[in-house]
Amino acid sequence: MPLSPDDHPPPDPDFSPEKGAQPHINGDVRGVKPPEPLTNRTHTGEKRPRKPYVKRSKKIEREVCRRIAQGESLRAVCSSNGMPTARQVINWLDKAATNEASEKDREFLQRYVRARELQADHYVDEVIEIADDRTDDPKSRQVRVMAREWVAAVRRPTVYGKTPGAVVSVQQAVVMTEEKQKELQERHRKALERFNLPAK
Repeated sequence: MPLSPDDHPPPDPDFSPEKGAQPHINGDVRGVKPPEPLTNRTHTGEKRPRKPYVKRSKKIEREVCRRIAQGESLRAVCSSNGMPTARQVINWLDKAATNEASEKDREFLQRYVRARELQADHYVDEVIEIADDRTDDPKSRQVRVMAREWVAAVRRPTVYGKTPGAVVSVQQAVVMTEEKQKELQERHRKALERFNLPAK
């Protein structure tokens, strides 16, 4: 039979977070300590050490873009010492799309977009290297190739996507020649043939 509000035991006046919940004689719990919010925690629940704030500078911006262009993820870049958090970088990019954006903000956005394009080219180059590496397990190589293929198609859909076309960058007005485009597509096709994968 459910208890009425008057039947419940009153809160324990001696309860404190240090003491924890105090059991009642009938098994009820007086004053339950609420769980701590899982903010700034790892997937295992452990607290992450808070990174020190990194002041924005052209040197930091260039380093972020350089490492992304060489194939690193934004998360990997920002996990290094002396680098800003990923949230900081995203905030810089978001600011470039607002009316309050400065010339510095727009320049960083242009460099970041270009770095992501170069990252796609880097992944395509890695496809060839992975395909040529006979020491790795074939299934593992296939997964790595397909992952890079997918990312490259997302980063540069007009080059590595399903319907390639002339590449035009709005920020820098860079146009890839048809000859260069065919060369990259041929390299991509040969890499897929090594694993007997269908061309998209």
